[in-house]
Amino acid sequence: MSPDLARAATEELLAAAGFWLDKVDPDRQRVVDAAVGALVADLDSPALRELAGLYGDEPSDTLDGLARQTAQELGLPEPTAEDAVRIDLKNRCQTVLDGTASPRTVTAWAYDLDVPRTPGPRRFPLLDPFIKIEHTYDYLEDLRGYADEAKVDRAHIDLDIARLDVEVRDEALKLLDHRSGNGPR
Repeated sequence: MSPDLARAATEELLAAAGFWLDKVDPDRQRVVDAAVGALVADLDSPALRELAGLYGDEPSDTLDGLARQTAQELGLPEPTAEDAVRIDLKNRCQTVLDGTASPRTVTAWAYDLDVPRTPGPRRFPLLDPFIKIEHTYDYLEDLRGYADEAKVDRAHIDLDIARLDVEVRDEALKLLDHRSGNGPR
């Protein structure tokens, strides 16, 4: 298998396990699917094979233990939600830059993932620029709904939304450039 496929499979395994273990957007099926993908990419360990074979009715602590053991056996770091967010954000930014997803999908995901439902700080500072943009998207969408009453030209709102799309792409470029080692440190 190609090194790129193995890297992508490793990242997906870390992301799925990180979200699962930290109970941030946990998805049991995503963990199992990531384990299957890792096997297809020629990664292998006893725990990975067992994780890939789960049916979904096992106790959560079984999946927890296998996820940790798989990472250890493959020589990977302990999966964390912080790593999962970084990996998913990088992948989502790439889809925006590739034109396969809208900029709003990244900001909405960031908002849904990290804006607390109860008072308190957000957990993932990496998402802050995207969450800030999402708030502005929401404001403009609300304004669009009242444009006639507020005597606001919808074309100006559309132009502002297009500017936000550019801002998301700029943030995506900064993030990906930084991760590649070319950007600011």
